[in-house]
Amino acid sequence: MIAKKSSAPILRTGQVSGVGEKLAEVNQQFRERDVKALAKQKGTQYVNLKSAPIDQDALRLTTWVQVEQSHTIPFRLRGKELSVACSETDSQVCRDAIENYKKMGYHVVLYTCSREGISSAKRFFDQFLNKTEVVLKTEVEEGAFSLQNVQNFFTDQKAVFLTGNGPEMVNMINLKAVASGASDVHFQPTANQIQVRMRVEGDLFDVLQLSPKQYQLLSGEIKRLAGLKLNLTQEPQDGEYDFIVNGRQISARVSTLPSEHGEGIVLRILDAKKALVNLESLGFSDVQKNLIKAALEKQRGLILVTGPTGSGKTSTLYSCLNLLNTSDKKIITLEDPIEYRLKGIIQSQIEEDEGYGFAKGLRAILRQDPNVIMVGEIRDKGTAETALQAALTGHLVLSTLHSNDAVSAIPRLLDMGVSPAILSSGLELIVSQRLLKGSGDLGKRILIAEALAVSDSLRGAILQGASSEALLEQAKSSGFMTMEEAGEEALASGKISDAEIKKLRT
Repeated sequence: MIAKKSSAPILRTGQVSGVGEKLAEVNQQFRERDVKALAKQKGTQYVNLKSAPIDQDALRLTTWVQVEQSHTIPFRLRGKELSVACSETDSQVCRDAIENYKKMGYHVVLYTCSREGISSAKRFFDQFLNKTEVVLKTEVEEGAFSLQNVQNFFTDQKAVFLTGNGPEMVNMINLKAVASGASDVHFQPTANQIQVRMRVEGDLFDVLQLSPKQYQLLSGEIKRLAGLKLNLTQEPQDGEYDFIVNGRQISARVSTLPSEHGEGIVLRILDAKKALVNLESLGFSDVQKNLIKAALEKQRGLILVTGPTGSGKTSTLYSCLNLLNTSDKKIITLEDPIEYRLKGIIQSQIEEDEGYGFAKGLRAILRQDPNVIMVGEIRDKGTAETALQAALTGHLVLSTLHSNDAVSAIPRLLDMGVSPAILSSGLELIVSQRLLKGSGDLGKRILIAEALAVSDSLRGAILQGASSEALLEQAKSSGFMTMEEAGEEALASGKISDAEIKKLRT
């Protein structure tokens, strides 16, 4: 945890306060410098284990007793290449340990480190690797969210958090997040405590406060479960872990971020039950549902779902895939990342860092002879053109796009450089949507949407380069109802408030 700003110099390796402690830290820095020089003399690499990332999989190859006896510790594992640090590289016990790892089939890369560096790794064994297995609760009552109910739950579980058992603390938070229908759990460090917040129906609620010590154990357990570097806190990391609630598997996508007061963590709760949504339950009007179903019954064409982050685009896409998912169709998705596993559907996750983006992935999918393709998002000209070409050659393609409304998706694609001829021929339907807070105590979100079927007259307008205003007028002449008009109807029927409808007007 980083202390409040002051005139004193910032000490990077812990916030020490006493003069003796500061002197010890400075001495350790000199010690590490000497060890680094010694490593160079011996012709080995140097590593500072107090700051270097340490792999859990590497630590599982040994025990703390073996580490103490051999002054040797494995800290990084990449395939069959094992990086091992030793503070006594000339000793027989070190050579024996290295030979043992080689007999296990690993190619060993030797590093020189300080004794203090090895000692600093002991906490990982204590916290994560040598613990007695704990039987964790997996059953919980699910129901409508109540802030008081959640806060009472954590008060009742106070003993779990006081004992500092990392696995049990994480399990309690996982259970209540799922039970409350939370989409995300935030751990936000402040100067003196860590605020735990849950996002339910789009809003964040404070549900629990943790001490720095509690958070150290809890965050360590989260990172262990997600396969993250345990001692890496000054760089963002991403991972994922699974857990069981009421007999079904839930995934938690983990994101860490360095901040002023420590490492913040956000869990994205992915409940497979939410992927089983059907179109009827989402809140579309009968007219909109009929337009969507008509487009889905076609053998070819591009269907776009637009809207800002958190507007329910993924749920709409998955409901469409559920309708299309029959034994006579081959469906392949390209997602970033895969949020829910769908039975009977081939799902591929893009890896931008590895050069596997949407455009490249889409070209690869076309060689797999699919009937239906779902592309997580159209972000560039390459992806847009490939999607439209696929739509023109006998594939039904579903994707998302960031645009303010259905009509503005057309100039958005044209601005990317898509040919008007290809766009007018391949585009079939554009759905634009928002989730607004409904009236009532629970504030359950209400879907407000518009569905624009691309008629022959609209295709002609696109081909002729008509303006956004002209495109809208053409759409309205065919009976198109805008999202704002749908919102006015919801307001008139008392489903949403005037404050919420203003969000559509801005």
